[in-house]
Amino acid sequence: MLWHRGRKVGVGTVFGSITARADMLLLGGLVGPAATGLYAASYRFVNGLDAVTIAVATGLYPRLVRNLAGPSGIPRFATFVGVGFCGSAAVLCLVPFAESMVTLVYGPEFAAAGELLSVLLIAGAAQVSVAFIHKWWIANVREGLVPRAQGLSAAVNVTLNVLWIPSFGALGAAWATVVSQLTLLAFHGVALWLARPARAPA
Repeated sequence: MLWHRGRKVGVGTVFGSITARADMLLLGGLVGPAATGLYAASYRFVNGLDAVTIAVATGLYPRLVRNLAGPSGIPRFATFVGVGFCGSAAVLCLVPFAESMVTLVYGPEFAAAGELLSVLLIAGAAQVSVAFIHKWWIANVREGLVPRAQGLSAAVNVTLNVLWIPSFGALGAAWATVVSQLTLLAFHGVALWLARPARAPA
């Protein structure tokens, strides 16, 4: 049973890795090292946000599953996923300060990465909510949705990178990341809506 469930999560992780690495590989091959370096510098902030998000979601996970069954399931879901949405809102508040963040960490010579970071923070905000929803699916033994969602996101990411990087360079890769993460979030939103409990008849 553990192998069957874990395999689905593992496949989803593989697709997630494709989403996270395809842009760097394509940038290096199609644009060159300068644009790739600026993109990598800005993406490190998103990786940091992702690490914090996973740590918080994993830390709260035992509390989520402790009393999952019964009437408390819906309020516990709302609280758990609500933390993710609040985290997403907090990340979006950082967008106006993207250039200042880049120059503070890397110096003024990397100021051009500020525009990339302002776009990638939108993707980072989506990732925060998705991380919490992923934990919810696993707690409800619905991890089969994870590889489907991640596979769709990876397909969107690779396709848009191939289309946009030759014309827009690193900025095209950043927007491809945003669209793929919003696709992932939309998939989860639709799945959550379809999985909502039916109302009792009046």
